[in-house]
Amino acid sequence: GERDGSSYEYYVEAMAAAVRVEAAKKATSEYVKKICGWGETYESVTNFKNVEEFGETFVSCLTAIARAMSLLGESSALINPVIDKAMDCVTSLKETLSSTVSLSAPSNNPSPKPSHKPGGKRGRAKDPTFDSTRSESNRLFRAHKLNSMVSELTFLKERDTTKWTKKQLKNAMKTRLFILSSGGTTDHDNSKNPIATNSEVLENLSSFGSHILSKSNSENFYDNLISPTTQQIDFDKVFPNPGPLHIELGSGTGSWICNLASKNPSKNYVSLELRASRVSQTFSHSCLLSPPLHNLCCVSDLSLQFLASRLNQTTAEIYVNHPEPPNQSASDSDADHMLNDPTLRSIYDKLKPSGRLIIVSDNLAYARLLCKNIGGLISSRSVNFNNDSSVVVGSSELRVGESVRFKGGRGIDLLRGHPGKSL
Repeated sequence: GERDGSSYEYYVEAMAAAVRVEAAKKATSEYVKKICGWGETYESVTNFKNVEEFGETFVSCLTAIARAMSLLGESSALINPVIDKAMDCVTSLKETLSSTVSLSAPSNNPSPKPSHKPGGKRGRAKDPTFDSTRSESNRLFRAHKLNSMVSELTFLKERDTTKWTKKQLKNAMKTRLFILSSGGTTDHDNSKNPIATNSEVLENLSSFGSHILSKSNSENFYDNLISPTTQQIDFDKVFPNPGPLHIELGSGTGSWICNLASKNPSKNYVSLELRASRVSQTFSHSCLLSPPLHNLCCVSDLSLQFLASRLNQTTAEIYVNHPEPPNQSASDSDADHMLNDPTLRSIYDKLKPSGRLIIVSDNLAYARLLCKNIGGLISSRSVNFNNDSSVVVGSSELRVGESVRFKGGRGIDLLRGHPGKSL
């Protein structure tokens, strides 16, 4: 069928994740010609007509192409024109959207806190504030997306292109990228998402560029890093310096976990994310930093599936940053979401006795719901989490905002403020 703008963006990102640069370029040229009416190819665009409607997709496509070219070790002479074209489009977007989208919020004028009334992609129009809430949510999302792309484009242009080669990419893919998901969505019933076999894992990896490896290398791709009997990953073999793991669930595009791994080179980190385009961004960023991050492994899988079936060791810390609620109001719901009871039980099982689970959210209603759910698991003796009071001792940025009580008189402390070095 005929592709729309979203379909082109999805396809280009998929081709870029597979480092199939020419296919990504061809699709982007199709987009600017058939959808935007801007010119024959993406290189020939000089006038961004209807930029508000088409510009963000165009910038997203070019960012993905520049990322893939950088991963393949291409020269700045080839990469920079792609980046410059994307930045030209961003300039046009700024001029067009300046009245509705803030692309850089001043420090004394922080972005407004998101509304937690029904709205956004899972909202319902029954609420009288729906239209304004959704409009504000969309404004903030577009501003964040554009800022993220500008940051990545700037990073790709300023980095030293001589310090990354195709050979390094091959080695990184063998140890720092595991595409384990075999389809499906977040679900309480893990049996609906069967564990991928090793051959299926290699097939999944073909969508991330394993075609750049010779056939002989592909056949033995993981060098026994995944057990053929248990299907578990041996992280002691993955990392150059074996040690306790620090895992982020739902890592998104990976900026937070890459920053943390860069600051703590002696610790081993795992980013876990289901969406392929986001895993690609995390992996790319970890490779293209100087020096590359050898202490970060990028995994694509469902959180519950990974924790229960793929992880072969206990963990020092598990982080969850801004998890999405099951619905916008964060009320009790049967809707599936990442931090459901089975996942929370698996998190507890995989933490070391002194390990920590750290959840950060700007959604107070959802944070209270999570505390309530964890309290229910403690009451049923499924888990035995305890409050870590050490993180607020001497902290000027964190305080105990409230304690969510549950059966038996105990409570889960809900901290308010900004996570600092203690977290």
